[in-house]
Amino acid sequence: MSDYSILDADSFAQVQVQTIGLSSGPSPLRELFIYTSLICNKQCSHCFVSSSPTNRILDEMTARDLRPILDQATGQGLADIYFTGGEPFLSRDMDSMLEAAMEMAPVTVYTNATEPLEKSLRKGLPDINVAHVNKHGRPIHLRISIDHYEAEIHDIYYARGKGAFEKTLQVASLAYSQGFTISVNTQEDLHNRANTRQAERFLRNRFAEMGVDLYDVKVLPDIPTGNQQNRTISSETPVSPAEFAASGARRENLMCGAGRTVVKLQGNVQIFPCTLLVPHDAKTLHEFQKYMMGSSLSQSLGVAATLDHPSCRAYCVKGKMTCAN
Repeated sequence: MSDYSILDADSFAQVQVQTIGLSSGPSPLRELFIYTSLICNKQCSHCFVSSSPTNRILDEMTARDLRPILDQATGQGLADIYFTGGEPFLSRDMDSMLEAAMEMAPVTVYTNATEPLEKSLRKGLPDINVAHVNKHGRPIHLRISIDHYEAEIHDIYYARGKGAFEKTLQVASLAYSQGFTISVNTQEDLHNRANTRQAERFLRNRFAEMGVDLYDVKVLPDIPTGNQQNRTISSETPVSPAEFAASGARRENLMCGAGRTVVKLQGNVQIFPCTLLVPHDAKTLHEFQKYMMGSSLSQSLGVAATLDHPSCRAYCVKGKMTCAN
């Protein structure tokens, strides 16, 4: 832990270069990501947290778990709250968590937009969205995962299941008709870069045919963690100080520099620096302990987050991506 120096303050204020990699100093709290669990009605071949109908490495988050975390976020400048999983709309306490979260900040939910969301849209979710609009002047944002703009590739290659593409379009259209904002996350085509460049245009056109005006389409790079490790083409290495300085990456665009991730693990709420670095199987339950920041959100903001996982390079530095809207 020797060899401390400071990078260009304009590119990454307060970042310390250590012999083990890069570390962010005390963080603001602009974004808060909440894992409802890793339970999902799908078992996609590329999922970076290996979500499935049986993955119970993370416990199911409840509103009771979440409220003390939200209390600690008061006065911290929180701009947005995100729910992710797993499939958040499988959570038995999702409505209560949404109601608690939107008292603090506008809400985005990552969803596969299939049967769980459809069921929620036919129950109390539209009323919660109306309350969200009244509170924040904008609707709940649904960020939908569609792995390829061709239905067959989405359904078969990515193991979503036959008919999944059309089901997602139908449910997204229903949500849009009820006033929700819709965005899409899609995957970089590892075998055909030309397809990647066409993805946004094709997806926007396809959704427009369903009457949905997408807010945003985000093309995600190859992320070397979870199920994605089994199909990755490139081999990424941890970020070096020189590479980070040359990349032009900014601290405020990195989750570990502008937010925190909340999970429930082995019965307790735990804070992590990033959605990519939470335990998702027995192996990472051990390996990712070094990224745990404790159970106090306020104390975690003063804990350095080291950019020493291959995903830091693949997603945040080389990919220049952000999990925020």
